[in-house]
Amino acid sequence: MNGWIKIFSFYFLLILSFSVQSQSVETLEKKKTRLKADLKLTSKMLKEVAKEKKSSLGELSILNKQLENRNKLITTLQEEKSLLEVEIVDNKEAIEVLGVRLDETKQDYGKLVREAYKNKSQQSLLLFLFSADSFNDAYRRLKYVRYYNSYRSQQLNEIKTTQGEIATQNGALELQKEKLEEVIQAEADQNNKLLAEKKKKNSMVSNLKKKEAELQTDVDKKRVAISSLDSEIRSIIQREIAAANAVAVKSGVPKAAPGTFKETPAVKALSSSFAKNKGKLPWPVKKGVITGKFGKNRHWEASNVEINNSGIDISAPQGSEVRAVFDGTVSQIIFSASFQSAVILKHGSYFTVYSNLASVSVSKGQKVSTNENIGIVSTDGATGKSEVHFEIWKATSKQNPQSWIKR
Repeated sequence: MNGWIKIFSFYFLLILSFSVQSQSVETLEKKKTRLKADLKLTSKMLKEVAKEKKSSLGELSILNKQLENRNKLITTLQEEKSLLEVEIVDNKEAIEVLGVRLDETKQDYGKLVREAYKNKSQQSLLLFLFSADSFNDAYRRLKYVRYYNSYRSQQLNEIKTTQGEIATQNGALELQKEKLEEVIQAEADQNNKLLAEKKKKNSMVSNLKKKEAELQTDVDKKRVAISSLDSEIRSIIQREIAAANAVAVKSGVPKAAPGTFKETPAVKALSSSFAKNKGKLPWPVKKGVITGKFGKNRHWEASNVEINNSGIDISAPQGSEVRAVFDGTVSQIIFSASFQSAVILKHGSYFTVYSNLASVSVSKGQKVSTNENIGIVSTDGATGKSEVHFEIWKATSKQNPQSWIKR
């Protein structure tokens, strides 16, 4: 009996293990799908940039993102491969356990069949019943015979069921082996693509290093755009704060400290609603990849050059619509040669900024809804890259947009 308990316990743990592993594989499949979508998008953007017929910093930034995603996909495939290898081992052990159970059941059933053969005549059964000492004894013997036949039938069913389970496990094992072979091939394909992309990047970097002036111009242009946009945004927000505080004072709300909002109930409700959506805001473009992160960053190929980014840069296909990430009001629309058109939306005490727009489809004071189109992303004529710059401010404090938008 103890042996059977151990077998069933082990079998139960194997089933539980399969369930956990299948969930892990499902998670990896979703991750793979997301990474493949990103790779498809960056490939499309690289083709668009390549139409300029020259290696550019714009192409390099997208290629860097492509390499990053390619490495992540290879890592995901390796994780999936490891999980499948564990599943195959577990499946083989499960088949062995079922085999032991089948052998033991067959042996028990064989003993019953041999015993039944020895006493197969109806006369032996009748003698067994009529040789009883009393009616009660005969009744007990009849019940025993019935139980004996039932138990033999049960064991026969157990043999058939176990054989079916072994066939099922064998089928699953074959599928897992096929899947493993596919993953191994996919990993090899991705590694080949990665090597080709690295070779392309090295060649591009080599060409760009010969164009130090272009690199420095790009850095200077970025710094001017950031500084100019920062100055404009801060000035606009200060005016918004002053106006909001004036309204609050007229409503009987005590005057706020300089540079901070004194929120009326309506402003406070909108600010609270915006804050509750941290990490859940939609992206300002339908499809895109982050090619410029928030805060201090080293330039891709000039490690001695540092850029302090007030928001994030999102590369997107040419002609992409730029959308509001939350309900709000158009606070201001500004233009500069360094950052093109920019739209500033007000969400209570929060502000979102969308710059590097080729065109704008909203007007000052207009109310906008989440995902409403506010403009079209601009394409740099020199680099061929289409990139929207996105910022989030809480009053005059800059926020990291990456922690606010959906993953």
